Amino acid sequence: MIFSHVPITVNRSEVVRYLGFKKNKSESSDEINSLLDSMIQQSKYLITPQGIITTLAITDKDPEQWKMECDGGKYVIVGEKIYKHLETCEKLTLMTVTIGEAIDHEIDELFTKNEPTKALVLDAIGSDSVERVADYVNDYVIKEAKRKGYDTRFRFSPGYGGWSVEHQRDIITFLQTDQIGVRITEYCQLIPRKSVTALIGWFPKQEQTLLNEQQNTKQNIQQNTEQNKCKRCDSAECDFREK
Repeated sequence: MIFSHVPITVNRSEVVRYLGFKKNKSESSDEINSLLDSMIQQSKYLITPQGIITTLAITDKDPEQWKMECDGGKYVIVGEKIYKHLETCEKLTLMTVTIGEAIDHEIDELFTKNEPTKALVLDAIGSDSVERVADYVNDYVIKEAKRKGYDTRFRFSPGYGGWSVEHQRDIITFLQTDQIGVRITEYCQLIPRKSVTALIGWFPKQEQTLLNEQQNTKQNIQQNTEQNKCKRCDSAECDFREK
């Protein structure tokens, strides 16, 4: 399934955080605030939010090799932490999202013109924007899983939690992400730079849980806020970590 244009709104507070301003520790000046407003407006013409997903059945599990096969071996996952993350799951959704290359080109152009402040602000806006796209697609998957009687694990990306970044290539290849303009280099860097790959595990709900959570879908989706993502992440020394 392709999301050809994802509706997003830039989260200004997150952009400020990406720029390194700490709550109650630093304040952005009027000049910076004005620049933020200007660059957020400009970014609307540089961002093309898109995504692609597919959902697979987990058909075989080998705990001795930390290996899972999906759809009869069409897609294979290997790794201790990712295996444990998905251990009780029956399905998983692969996803890739992006905001396109135009913003990358503009950031590079701003650095070339010796306007690093504008470039850094636009880069922070891009980082937040691609997270907004990932959250939108993530929320869609959560709702779809709940509709079919499943709950979901939080989304898990290559490069985090002990799952090698090299596995990005598997996701990119399987999803044929060229359909949304995403490719990968020999060093496993995604192009466009503001792109994200991830998977989301589906596990069966208990019957009572299903009845309860049908009343609280919106509340449950809030598990994917930025603060909770920081709590889940094992990068304790990250400069952008919410305390």
